Amino acid sequence: MRWGMLITFLMLVASGGPAVAECREYSTTALIEGRQQRLTGTACRQPDGTWRMMSSRPAPADHDRARAAVAAGEALPLSDVLARLRPRYPGRLLDVELYEQGGRWRYRLKLMRPDNQVQLLTVDGLSAEVLAVRGGG
Repeated sequence: MRWGMLITFLMLVASGGPAVAECREYSTTALIEGRQQRLTGTACRQPDGTWRMMSSRPAPADHDRARAAVAAGEALPLSDVLARLRPRYPGRLLDVELYEQGGRWRYRLKLMRPDNQVQLLTVDGLSAEVLAVRGGG
């Protein structure tokens, strides 16, 4: 594996599971090519109660700023955003990014809809208002 390479853990999607899994962000360290690297990602609770890593990547320089924004109340936690989106945007979470744009925090969510179409949502980090929708038919 190369330094800076995106590390992705693929999830096998079981039919009949919940519309959107309960997901949490995590941070850990890993030894990659003999070097300690900090990794961040998303893990989601499975129907049997266990947790599965959905994605993992080297932590960007501004990851701590995003965590601090959630801790300071400048952005909602991911679990709150997903709970608000579930009724209108069912699907399985594939990837998520929290970033700052124009002084506001936004989530970029990638969902696999129940009809197996990928949908990309841009969501206001504080209000959970959907700002843009791409894909999914």
